[in-house]
Amino acid sequence: MKLIHPDIEQPLVCEDSFINVNIIENKRVFASLISDLVGQLDAEEGSLLLSDYGKSINISKSVDLMWSPYAINFNNTKILNNAYKTLSNSIVQKGDDLKIKESIDLLQCILREVLLGEITNFNLIEPGIVDILKFFKVKFDEENISLLEKLLNYMLSRIEFGGCKLFVLHQFSAYFESDGFEEVAKFANQEEVNILLIERSEHDLERINDAYYIIIDKDL
Repeated sequence: MKLIHPDIEQPLVCEDSFINVNIIENKRVFASLISDLVGQLDAEEGSLLLSDYGKSINISKSVDLMWSPYAINFNNTKILNNAYKTLSNSIVQKGDDLKIKESIDLLQCILREVLLGEITNFNLIEPGIVDILKFFKVKFDEENISLLEKLLNYMLSRIEFGGCKLFVLHQFSAYFESDGFEEVAKFANQEEVNILLIERSEHDLERINDAYYIIIDKDL
C-alpha cells in the first residue's frame, strides 16, 4: 500500500509486516500532509492518493487518523453501524439457535454500551449476545487495561466492524517505547493491516526493530 502526496518525492510505503515510520522534519510538508489527510477523511477533495497494487483506495472509508491513544473513541459510528449490521444479519440467519429473546433494537443498545465500556457485569446479559461479541473479538474487561491494549483493541474493532485498512498514528512516539511499537507491528502482521507512524523529528523516536523508515528532512 502506498500513500502519495505531491510535496513528497517518494511514496510513503505501508507494509503490513512491520511498522512504517515516516519522519517529516519539514514543517510545511508535515502540515500539508496532515491537513490533506484530515480533509479527505471528511470526504473532501485533496491531493493525497492511497493505492494498493495500483488500485486507488477511498481514504475516507479505509483510513483512521489517530491523534492520541488517550483520545480513542469506541463510540465510533463506523464501528457501531457495521457491527449492528453484522450482528443483525447473524441473528436473521441463525434465528433461534442464538437464543436471543429480545429484539434487535435491544441488541443494538447493548452493543453500544459494550463499546462505551458501560456494561461491566456480563452475567446479566443473555449468553447468546456475549458469545456473538466474543466471536468478533470485542474485549469486555476494560478495567486495568493498558494504553497499548486499549490501542490494539480499538484498532481490532475498526478492522472487524469498520473495514479500516490503514491506521495513521500521529506522533505516537510520545506515548510508547520501541517494545510497544513492536507489539503493534506483530498485531499489524497478524491482522494484515497497515500501520503508518508519522513523526516530526527523528530525535524524538527510539529506534524500532524491523521498522521501515522514510525521513524527509527540513531542506525538502
